[in-house]
Amino acid sequence: MGKFCNLFGFDDHAIASRLRLLGLEERAPRLEEQLQERVIAPSMERILEEFYEGYMLRHEEFRRHLGGEDRIRSLKHTQARYLSTLGVDVQSERYHEDRLRIGVIHRQAGIPLPLYECSYNRMREILFRCARESDVEEPWKVIEFIGRVTSLDMSLAIEAYHQVEVVNLKRSMDTLVRRGEALMRQLGNDPLTDMPNRATILSTLESVLKEHGASAQMALSLINVDGMTAINRDYGRLVGDHVLREVAGRLQAEVVPSHFIGRYGGAEFLAILLPAANQTVQDMTERLRQAVGSRPVMLRGNALRVTVSQGAARVAEAGSAILDLLSAVESSLTDARAAGGDTVCWYQPPRKRGVAGQG
Repeated sequence: MGKFCNLFGFDDHAIASRLRLLGLEERAPRLEEQLQERVIAPSMERILEEFYEGYMLRHEEFRRHLGGEDRIRSLKHTQARYLSTLGVDVQSERYHEDRLRIGVIHRQAGIPLPLYECSYNRMREILFRCARESDVEEPWKVIEFIGRVTSLDMSLAIEAYHQVEVVNLKRSMDTLVRRGEALMRQLGNDPLTDMPNRATILSTLESVLKEHGASAQMALSLINVDGMTAINRDYGRLVGDHVLREVAGRLQAEVVPSHFIGRYGGAEFLAILLPAANQTVQDMTERLRQAVGSRPVMLRGNALRVTVSQGAARVAEAGSAILDLLSAVESSLTDARAAGGDTVCWYQPPRKRGVAGQG
């Protein structure tokens, strides 16, 4: 199937249906021969002159689209090729492909459909007159044949016009959707790390809590890059930004599809941890800690060891209210940093708090 037949859905069934509507199911070799050899071929120059000089160039609406002399010569050449195949083997897919292509070309050239229809009707009138004045044996049969094949051609051109509009509209909509999605990502993502920003991760937390409630296995972890103040002071803000991007990438690489992580602010990240196969939430926090501290961050050939501290809390112990959860992980993070960093501290109810693990 040709490109345009395939694009516009003109399979064998659609072609047969269109031909049946116009009474062109059966090929008529004798009519094809008379049309081409006794009507079009002897009158080609006359047809083109009457069509362009006698009609198109006399109307401002057409002149605006025709262009200069070189453009008109090119159009005449294309028109001659079209006329030399008019009515020849109209039952073939190739004929339909060619007519759809012509419609697409005119649409892409910016010629309005009403003007195209007017010009096509004038061409049909010229062909009718040439048939009446020719030496064909039964002019009325040839004229009827011209009417049917030009109706087929015009219907295919109109189909192409409309389908191009549909395709262009779909492309425009797809572009708008992509731009909208990109804008939403920009609005919802932190520009430095390309992670969900504070508002997005907190909104996600709210949704997850509504879905899972006070799940005994669900946990929250507030992650802080140790020594960021010193890194910014000793190496500069650009290096500090590089470290944050590197840490963000390592954390994201460890987050499985059922988890969520985003930048909470400054040097802090917030991770929402849900049960995963063969992993407890405590295992997950340890994996996040090791993902950052297990290898140095390279800075212009120099290795800088970077670690993180985590304050974590299980929903079952801290409660499912967002403020209670955030208060719990912030308190636990303070404990982890006080313990020297590179540590995970888990929230425990009052009188039971302490360091749960240290690397």
